[in-house]
Amino acid sequence: MMQRVPTPSPGLPTQSISEMEQVQQQQRPSSSSSSRAHHFYPARPAVVDLFNLYLGRSARQKSDESVREPPNKTQKRVTAINRELPPPNEQFLFDFEQIQSQFPDQEQLRAVTESVLISLVIQCCDHAPRAEFLLFALRSLSNIGYINWDAFLPSLLSSVSSAESPVGQGSQTVAALASTTSSQSGVLPPSNVVPNSTNFQSSNPASPLPSIHGIGSPAQSAAEPSSCATLSPMKSNDVICTGQQSARVNLSVRENAISSLRRLSCKIILVGLDSNLKPVTCADIFNHMLNWLVNWDQKQQGLDEFDSAKFWKPDKALIEWLHNCLDVIWLLVEDNKCRVPFYELIRSGLQFIENIPDDEALFTVILEIHRRRDMMATHMQMLDQHLHCPTFGTPRLLPQATTNISGETVTNMRYSPITYPSVLGEPLHGEELASSIQRGSLDWERALRCLRHAFRNTPSPDWWRRVLLLAPCHRLHAQGPTPGAVFTSEMISEAAIDRIVELLKLTNSETNCWQEWLIFSDVFFFLMKHGCIDFVDFVDKLVSRLQDGDQHILRTNHVTWLLAQIIRVELVMNALNTDSRKVETTRKILSFHKEDRSSDPNNPQSILLDFISSCQNLRIWSLNTSTREYLNNEQLQKGKQIDEWWRQVSKGERIMDYMNMDERSIGMFWVVSYTMAQPACETVMNWLTSAGVTEILPGPNLQPNERLMVMQEVSPLPISLLSGFSINLCLKLANQMEESMFSGQGRVLREFSPEEVTANIYTMVDVLLHHFNLELQRGRSLQDLMIKACANLAFFIWTHELLPLDILLLALIDRDDDPHALRIVINILDSKELQQRVKLYLMNRGPPEHWLFSGTFKRAELQKALGNHLSWKERYPTFFDDIAARLLPVIPLIIYRLIENDAIDAADRVLQVYSTFLHYYPLNFTFVRDILAYFYGHLPGKLILRILNVLDVKKHINSSSASICPPLDYFATLLLGLVNHVIPPLNNSSKNGQVGETSNSSVRAPHNKAQVTSQAGAIAPEGQKPFYQIQDPGTYTQLILETAVIEILSLPVSASQIVSSLVQIVVHIQPTLVQSSNGLNPTGVGQSSVLPTSPSGGSTDSLGATRTPSVSGLSNSNFVWRSGYTCQQLSCLLIQACGLLLAQLPQEFHIQLYMEAARVIKESWWLTDGKRSVGELESAVCYALLDPTWAAQDNTSTAIGNVVALLHAFFSNLPLEWLEGTHLIIKHLKPVTSIAGLRIAFRIMGPLLPRLANAHTLFSKILSVLLNVMADVFGRNSQPSAPIEASEIADIIDFLHHIVHYEGQGGPVQPSSKPRAEVLALIGRAAETLRPDVQHLLTHLKADVNSSIYAATHPKFVQNTN
Repeated sequence: MMQRVPTPSPGLPTQSISEMEQVQQQQRPSSSSSSRAHHFYPARPAVVDLFNLYLGRSARQKSDESVREPPNKTQKRVTAINRELPPPNEQFLFDFEQIQSQFPDQEQLRAVTESVLISLVIQCCDHAPRAEFLLFALRSLSNIGYINWDAFLPSLLSSVSSAESPVGQGSQTVAALASTTSSQSGVLPPSNVVPNSTNFQSSNPASPLPSIHGIGSPAQSAAEPSSCATLSPMKSNDVICTGQQSARVNLSVRENAISSLRRLSCKIILVGLDSNLKPVTCADIFNHMLNWLVNWDQKQQGLDEFDSAKFWKPDKALIEWLHNCLDVIWLLVEDNKCRVPFYELIRSGLQFIENIPDDEALFTVILEIHRRRDMMATHMQMLDQHLHCPTFGTPRLLPQATTNISGETVTNMRYSPITYPSVLGEPLHGEELASSIQRGSLDWERALRCLRHAFRNTPSPDWWRRVLLLAPCHRLHAQGPTPGAVFTSEMISEAAIDRIVELLKLTNSETNCWQEWLIFSDVFFFLMKHGCIDFVDFVDKLVSRLQDGDQHILRTNHVTWLLAQIIRVELVMNALNTDSRKVETTRKILSFHKEDRSSDPNNPQSILLDFISSCQNLRIWSLNTSTREYLNNEQLQKGKQIDEWWRQVSKGERIMDYMNMDERSIGMFWVVSYTMAQPACETVMNWLTSAGVTEILPGPNLQPNERLMVMQEVSPLPISLLSGFSINLCLKLANQMEESMFSGQGRVLREFSPEEVTANIYTMVDVLLHHFNLELQRGRSLQDLMIKACANLAFFIWTHELLPLDILLLALIDRDDDPHALRIVINILDSKELQQRVKLYLMNRGPPEHWLFSGTFKRAELQKALGNHLSWKERYPTFFDDIAARLLPVIPLIIYRLIENDAIDAADRVLQVYSTFLHYYPLNFTFVRDILAYFYGHLPGKLILRILNVLDVKKHINSSSASICPPLDYFATLLLGLVNHVIPPLNNSSKNGQVGETSNSSVRAPHNKAQVTSQAGAIAPEGQKPFYQIQDPGTYTQLILETAVIEILSLPVSASQIVSSLVQIVVHIQPTLVQSSNGLNPTGVGQSSVLPTSPSGGSTDSLGATRTPSVSGLSNSNFVWRSGYTCQQLSCLLIQACGLLLAQLPQEFHIQLYMEAARVIKESWWLTDGKRSVGELESAVCYALLDPTWAAQDNTSTAIGNVVALLHAFFSNLPLEWLEGTHLIIKHLKPVTSIAGLRIAFRIMGPLLPRLANAHTLFSKILSVLLNVMADVFGRNSQPSAPIEASEIADIIDFLHHIVHYEGQGGPVQPSSKPRAEVLALIGRAAETLRPDVQHLLTHLKADVNSSIYAATHPKFVQNTN
């Protein structure tokens, strides 16, 4: 029999348990009535005495110790304490059963016993024999079913948490622990309230662990002597209880006691895990274990950092309880039991703990978490994720199908232009994330790609406002985060400087890029005005860039001109006035000045650049007196020339005639706009509001001394003059023009509002059609009725001018349910009166793009063009100034409605008559694209050509009536144009950014010819237009992209043929391009930081069959050279371009893409070869599903990888409403009988699910499709091609756990994220069809509260259970 001699120790008390409880009662606040009731239950003393007996803690021992006088200082004898030996362990259960028979209320007895056990665990943890007995007692009581582990373990852990905290923190510590634990693990907060938990009295609400006591030592009251006497048999004056040495000793005692308590708790938990614990209990245990591990090195209070670091370090005891914690965690997450899903470790904070101890066991766990996390994250990310950038070619509105977001929020939301993948693969964006992006990383380079592309293609100000972060110096402390912002001020500054350097290089190459400078200055002004760039920091970086890296490119005054544009911005003036670095910044600004040496001194741009330094010096002189000494006196004197010129041209009564200004005068007036913006503004407003210029001229039949007074009509200001005005002047003009034009204001009718007019006309049309049908029923002739109705309408439209024609036509086509309405419309459009008005409009209006011509704009007489009822004598209308022009937005709607009603001949006739007129429609490009897309497959070829005539076909579209499919060269050239002009370039020196390059369609060879015209180095006749010249589609990239879309839609071949050609190019693109390089840098892989280093390091012979051969029918000449990229880069970008193009096409193309992609995948050798082992297939599929950018490094592109990358590029550009049909790809892949096929299905569809987090119905649909594929491979009755273990898909199981949490949160997973109840029910139903071993891995993704930790803690399920 093992004899227990309870030797006192510094970490243990020598009191009996009953006295211990009395002290605890004094410390703890009053508890619930039920807890007090069972605390005084009659059986409690008996249970306490029984445990004291077996622990060797008798009452007589206590009394003997209390009366013994301590020896004096001179005595050196040791007295042996007389103790009774405890009974043998084997007798404990018999003795307990005796107590059990004495008390009938067994449930109360059980509660009391567990409460006593918890107190004893706290007190006896660091006394090895007593701890061993408590483990024995727990096992014995558990064997007879007398321990309710689901109540005991949470209460034990709660008491341990209280015991670990310093004195006085009590329940606050438990709450803090719950918060800390949930934030670390994320599974769910510790459940301190569980069924029957009210039967326990918290054994330690106020911790019995003051900083100078060990575990179990009660805090001393003020009336009690020092506790030092209870810790040692020595006299109190022999014990050093103060000072640093005492604090260090107490810290060691406390740490050892905590280690012992945690070690014993883990051993108890291991005993409890042998029983069938409830999910919520397992979650509690898991949280506590994670909290201990994450905070394993937490420094104790009471010592400074130096002493703590010097004295406290990991020891054997600490490592031992660490291992005990790991043992518990491994048992919780093991696949055999799956008490807690391994996913909870993946999303916990354990993998990110700092100061990891040198322990192999802990390192092994962390390494496994990282491995499983990385495998899971791949299912969240699209292939070539780092290449996905916005093109500004398509609107990226967030659809209002989101049901769990407020309406106001949704209205203002847009898709983030780019996202940064988290360690869990989640697409993240936002202020904090953007600020964490490291300079030089792949994400940083992708952000700069996007910004450089934006600077070149001028998206709307709304886009900039959504995505930009304010510079730190301009942020208000109380300002909240910007949710959609993804670009920091550092990124913006670097991209802006890149654009400046790019434009300087173009300027030095004698390329006329003045329009590009103007466009960039607008954006630059916007960024500075809104505080997105720190001006002082920007100037520093620009100086550094131009002096160090690009010191020879600053040869003109363009940078000075650019800074002069923003010098009146309030934030810039503050920086030059109040910033501590204002003098240094001013000197740097002045250093950009260069003497202009233009070959044409009278050119307006040259004059502006020559005087701009003077303008800048004058402005700085007026801002700050402390910087005047650094100004250039010569430039200040030069400003007098500006004043002198202005006095000469503005003196006298005669207004300056801007129509007759020479080039020098134009240049000087531009200069004036920078120095004297207000006088210049007044002059321009006088031009605009003047009735004309008075001239006194000699005339025929007049005496020599007589003169004829004439009035020269004032014409609108030409764009060529407006383009050189300073932005400050343009803002002043815009404000004054708006005030002048719209104050106190095309009512349309004096007696009625526009709404009343519209309602009355719609009512009139209803009455007209009703009487039309009544007359037909009475036997009247249809032809006679039609002639009479049209004649009456013409009388009211043209003679009396009572009916606005545009509203009447809209009302008629909205009644296309009546067959006579459209016939009336056709008759009106065929009328000679209307066609005559249109003819006059075309004659007087000039060319459609009139702003490109310098001639005088011709305006028709207002009353004649518009009619009496729509014209005002005193003011011009605000938008359309002609009754014909008001029909421009109406005729496209009429054509839509005619085609919808199968009136093809009528639509063709309308287009034939009005196609030239529609050239003036501002949205004609959109009209052509939309009508071809909406009615794709239902339009005859003749009508398609008629629709294309609305555009300038020779300029934009390469149309043909041939019914043969174009060769692959045609489609490859189409994609190459998108790469060069639409896809953001991989680096700043690619050809995409060069101005004056040809567009992708302007020099494309006809598609019935195999030879392709080279694009490289050609100068387009138009070049890039400034933004105001592209009314539709709005940006240059969108113009190029939609040109390609219209060209595809107008081809006289089926969608299946087009898609098949595009997929063939993608499948074979890399070997084809490698051959086309012809030795021109075929291995130049490392030239771009955007392409990461390949992890494969080459390919093995067994994978050689996955390489794709080059495709026949594709001419490979000059492709790489024409792109400006290496063949490896170009192959990846062509895939991106193909996905982008397909996403713009109608859904017929999408269906064909899904079919063609499935065919290519199913024909892969390793899916059709049944002789391959599971290991070989696994290796092949993992290799094939690497990013094509990886494979591009080794020239080992695979058909599978390229096709999946194409699908992902397609998905990423597809609007949410068109993702509805994506499940068809899986339908065509079936039947799936191997794990390889299963992985491909998840790799294709997995990255879609994060995008559907707020579209619950579509999310559930896609998830169901993937679960069905799992059932094909792992179903109860499935017959896979080879035996497959459930452990083979651990990463897929982890992904399912993660994605349902992502969808439940509606975004990135948070510690409090929970799956939606409907999704748990969906997975639970699907799991019933799976094999038991796979079903077991999905235990927690069910709606069963008895098996799932998520269901057990879900409010909906818990409420139903209660």
